[in-house]
Amino acid sequence: SLYLLWIGIKAIVEFRRWREICFKPVDLVRFRAVAQRPLPDVFHSSHRKQRLEAHMVLEHYSLRNEFVKGRQTAPPHSELDEKEQLPADFDYARYLEIQFGRTMASTIDVDTFTWGVLWLLACLFYCFQLITPGVAASATGWILASYLEAFGSWLLLEKVKHIRYCLMSPSEVPHLHYEFTSGMDKPPRVHVWVDGTNSRDSLMSRFRTKKLSASRLPPGELELSTARSSEGAEGEEEEEGSDRLSSGSPFPDALPQLEGQTSTDSPFGDPPSPLEDMPLPAMQTLLQRHSSDMKKQRKRGAIHQHNHSFPELQRPGREPPVWTLLQGPRRRSPLQQWLLGKAPFKQLRLYWFEENGPWLLGLLVRLHLIYWAIFIAIHVLVFSPQIYKLFGGFWFVLYLLCPLPHVMHNTISVLPPLVKYVTEINSTGILTDKRCTKEVMRGMKTQKSIKALLLLQHMRYHAMNIKSP
Repeated sequence: SLYLLWIGIKAIVEFRRWREICFKPVDLVRFRAVAQRPLPDVFHSSHRKQRLEAHMVLEHYSLRNEFVKGRQTAPPHSELDEKEQLPADFDYARYLEIQFGRTMASTIDVDTFTWGVLWLLACLFYCFQLITPGVAASATGWILASYLEAFGSWLLLEKVKHIRYCLMSPSEVPHLHYEFTSGMDKPPRVHVWVDGTNSRDSLMSRFRTKKLSASRLPPGELELSTARSSEGAEGEEEEEGSDRLSSGSPFPDALPQLEGQTSTDSPFGDPPSPLEDMPLPAMQTLLQRHSSDMKKQRKRGAIHQHNHSFPELQRPGREPPVWTLLQGPRRRSPLQQWLLGKAPFKQLRLYWFEENGPWLLGLLVRLHLIYWAIFIAIHVLVFSPQIYKLFGGFWFVLYLLCPLPHVMHNTISVLPPLVKYVTEINSTGILTDKRCTKEVMRGMKTQKSIKALLLLQHMRYHAMNIKSP
């Protein structure tokens, strides 16, 4: 126990020394506090007026612009020409995404033979640990910790991707090019089909109209057709139902014959039947009719595959149940909104993450290295005598070599980001990865050229559609 205490004290001393070495460049960051500062709250500024005062807004946004303007590809003390200054619309989230993706790719960039040998040695090591009494729990904890670390880095990358997706304007999202025009800053609340009808409204109108049989009529002709049918209901009783339908309504197949509806009922003269009084078989018939219509339209290509108001309609094998049709758009809890990157101040949170991400990563890496060194020291010093006593010298040497795969794995996965974020980056707010920066700039140029080409294509189509007199 005294030896463990000595190891802990040495670890704390080493950690403090590394902190002194690694955290010095953090003081060089310009406007670091601005990245963490949201807009001041209205309740703290003025209780009476319930709005922000002008000088607070001006101060906040001038600092924010200074903060954005100060992003450079070189350290702040070096003389910069205008070519090295990043543009105002530089995609920082894309930069982070590329950088994290490369860091994660470097963790598994090993050839197959080496990977197999490492796994074999690791399995041997864990078998020895399971044989040795009292070590099984700690070995399992070690395995779980390494997998949790990999899963956490993957989650981090996904979060950065999602923040970037949420910051894009809808015209830049690849699969939405044909649904929105490039000038729209927000997508429509509900999805619009090609023929101009609204998917949610056309579905809800089946249930919301007083007269269920008139649900297919446009709203202007509803009263007209009802008046016509009530006028001619006495004199047309001896005629066939098809003649009466064709004479009374512009849509002959207004609704199929529902169960629970007698054949003598007039299709437009019914008393109002609200949804709760509607029999279950009739509702099932209605839903079957709607689902078959949807399938036919999807086969014809009249419905987009990306339906935002009804995600269930994207899947060909499932049709939405009744409660999906009756409820409005889905609401999410604030926690879900924050996790999806939909909360307010997401740009500020992205800036905060960009400023403090390398700092947090360096801290985590150092903690991980300390934990790893203590763990291996305990295993080698405490359990290797038991191995020597139980199995002999050959297995003792093999046991001493068995932490080698974990050492190599940590060297591959943990040390490159540590070196990159601690030594290569002089100041945490400055982007020094020139390859990443150039790639992001290339992507921005490509996006702009694609937008220009699409605009030209639309102009050409419009010119073709204009008929000369």
